[in-house]
Amino acid sequence: MHLCKYVIILLFFSSCSSNLEDFRREGKTLSHLLVQDLKQVHTRGELVVMAPTLKKKIEKLVDLMIKAKQHQLKHPEEVFESREENFSEELLEELRRIYALDGGRETMERIEHEALLRLDAFNRSLLKSLQK
Repeated sequence: MHLCKYVIILLFFSSCSSNLEDFRREGKTLSHLLVQDLKQVHTRGELVVMAPTLKKKIEKLVDLMIKAKQHQLKHPEEVFESREENFSEELLEELRRIYALDGGRETMERIEHEALLRLDAFNRSLLKSLQK
């Protein structure tokens, strides 16, 4: 469920108006595409076959999260506008379903691993720079 936590963070940062609206829109599109791929998975074998596609989409989501945060830091004057979005609930639901499959959690964590390490490194670097 590591990805779930980061998707929620993305949705927070991407639920903004003006230029950040583009991040919200792109995040919604990527999340929708990821949900469609996950809906095709019903077994661990199908998850393994779908792994390269899922990995690419997760990497794009992480790239988007990093860019959205960088944009937010460069433009602190932009105001966040909170929105209800059903696509985040749908993605979380699909990830829960995949994690419940026999071997699904382990396989999904391998798929997410590199992207989440990169996101974690970015967050740690950001935290260090903000503490200075």
